[in-house]
Amino acid sequence: MTLNSKTIGLLLLLLSFAIVDASAQGPWGKTAAVVYMDKRGKIKKEASVQVQDHAAAGLSFTKSGKLTLVSNDSVISIKFNSEHEGWTGALDLVKGSFYADALDAFALLLGDERGLRRSPWVRQEALYQIWVCHRLMGRLSEAQVAAANLRAAAPEGRYIPELDLAAANNLLAQGKKAKAASAFRKIQQFASKGRFAESIGVRSLSGLFELAIQSNDTAAAKKVADEISRASNSTEGALIARILSGRVLVVEKKYSNALSLFATVLKDAKRKQESVIAGAANGLGDCYFAMGKFADAQREYSKTASLFYDKPALQEQTGWAVWQWAVACKRVANSTEDEASRKLNTSRYKKLRRRAANDFPFTRGGRLAAREMGR
Repeated sequence: MTLNSKTIGLLLLLLSFAIVDASAQGPWGKTAAVVYMDKRGKIKKEASVQVQDHAAAGLSFTKSGKLTLVSNDSVISIKFNSEHEGWTGALDLVKGSFYADALDAFALLLGDERGLRRSPWVRQEALYQIWVCHRLMGRLSEAQVAAANLRAAAPEGRYIPELDLAAANNLLAQGKKAKAASAFRKIQQFASKGRFAESIGVRSLSGLFELAIQSNDTAAAKKVADEISRASNSTEGALIARILSGRVLVVEKKYSNALSLFATVLKDAKRKQESVIAGAANGLGDCYFAMGKFADAQREYSKTASLFYDKPALQEQTGWAVWQWAVACKRVANSTEDEASRKLNTSRYKKLRRRAANDFPFTRGGRLAAREMGR
C-alpha cells in the first residue's frame, strides 16, 4: 500500500471521528438489530433488542423483558445502533487487505476511552481484529501478544474458542502431538457441554483427525470421523464428516471412491459453507496428488488458495493448499521434458513456497515450506 493511500485511509478514519460527535450518538453497544436462526431453522429478525452479552457460549439479548440465548452458530448478523463510523472504516481496511493501516485504526479506537465506556463491545472486537491482522500478515510473535491481550480483556468472550483452536493447531503444526491432542479434546468437551458452539466442537475433532492421519493411525481417524457424524446436528458438520471419510479413502488408496465423494460434497455444499468447500477441494487435491496427477492437484489446491487466502478461520486449509500447490508444481517441473514448462513450474514452486512460509507460518503447510527453505 502506498504512502498516499495510507495517509488517505487514516485521514478518512480521523475525519469520521471529527464529524460524528460522540456525545450526540447515545450508547453504542446496547441496542442492536439482530438476525439469527431459531431452533426450528427459521430466520428471525429483531429490529431492536438489548444485547446483554456476546460470549463463547453465545449471544444473549432481551426484548420486552424476555431473555433470549442464541448459539454463535445461529447468529447471522448483529448491528449496533448509532455505530461509530470509525469502526466501519477500520473494518473496511481489513476487508481491503490494508492490514497495517487497520492496526493503526484499531489503535485509535482503543484509545477512545469515552467511546469505550459507552460501548464495551468495541474493545473485544478491536482486539480480535488486531489478532486477525497480525495472523494474516504472518506475524507470529505479535499475534501471540494480541491473543494474550484479548484473553485478558474478555476471558469468556466470543473469540476465546477461536484463540483456543488456533493455539491447538499451532501445537499440531509444531509436531507437539500429545499437547495438541489434549488441547483439541478439551475444546471438544467444552463444545459438547454447550460452553462453545457446535462448529467449534467439529473443528476440534477435525484437529484430532489430522493428528491421527499424520500418525498413520487410520483406525483412529475413522473413529473421529464417525464421532463428528454422530455429534453434529448441522448439515455442515455432516458434510465435514464425509470429507474426513474421503480422506481415509485416499490413505487406503481407494481413489475412485474418494474422488466421487469429494465431488459430491462440493456439489451439496452451500456457498457460505466455506470450510466444507475448502476441505473438499483440498481432498480432491490430495487425492490427485497421491495418484500422481499433479496438474489436476494444482487445479484443486488453487481453488482453496484463491477463494480463502484472507480467511482467518481457514488458514490451516489455505496454508496446506498453497504448500501442496507448490510441491505439485515442483513434481511437474521434475517430470516434464518441455523446457518452458519446467521453468514455469519451477518459478511457481519457488513463489508459492515463499508465500506459504511467509503468509501461513502458523500452519503445517507454512512450517513445511519454511523447513524446505532452510529457516
